Amino acid sequence: GVVFGAIIDESMRVYHAYTEIKDGIQMFRGSKYVQSDLKNTFLEAKSFLDDGRMVCFSGTPCQIQGLKSFLGKEYENLITVDVVCRAVPSPLVLRKYLKYQEQKNGIVNIKRVVFRDKSKYGYGYSSMLVEGENKIYREGIETDPYLRAFFNNYSDRPACFDCKFRNKNRVSDFTIWDCYTIAEFDKNLSDNKATTRMIIQTAKGEKIFEQIKGKCN
Repeated sequence: GVVFGAIIDESMRVYHAYTEIKDGIQMFRGSKYVQSDLKNTFLEAKSFLDDGRMVCFSGTPCQIQGLKSFLGKEYENLITVDVVCRAVPSPLVLRKYLKYQEQKNGIVNIKRVVFRDKSKYGYGYSSMLVEGENKIYREGIETDPYLRAFFNNYSDRPACFDCKFRNKNRVSDFTIWDCYTIAEFDKNLSDNKATTRMIIQTAKGEKIFEQIKGKCN
């Protein structure tokens, strides 16, 4: 099969891509607090689907709705996964933030950005990490300007707060989001390393879940 998702490349651009190997799925992990460029992924997904390949496409609720509208029909070999999305800033905001990091903090040749760094404070605290050739920057939600603007809705697209897909019922097969209250379900899983919660939205989703239940690690 083929899996589509959002990646951040070495130029700090966030866009959708696909992988046909299991190890390639790793590049889709991690939060990206910026709008992803879909590029030609709808066309690519349709080509794979028409060839009979299994396709899993992940994205925000509006991206999944866009894919379904583009395809114009249901495909039994398509699996869709959306993430609970509060809003997305423009890629221009990220570019300006990285320029700020270069000028204000003297970070040279930025090669990695982590919007939800857990290495220092764990899962329950939002922290930004910017790694360059000469130093690593880490700041939390109270002091980092990108996170402050994002969570205070200063940098988010206004259209996101009038989004008709901001509800519980989605067109995707699965909806996933952070399970901060994991201890209420199983204290053994409360390890401060993050747990994902999921809603199965469709009969196809139920069937797939039954097939993979207990096999994932």
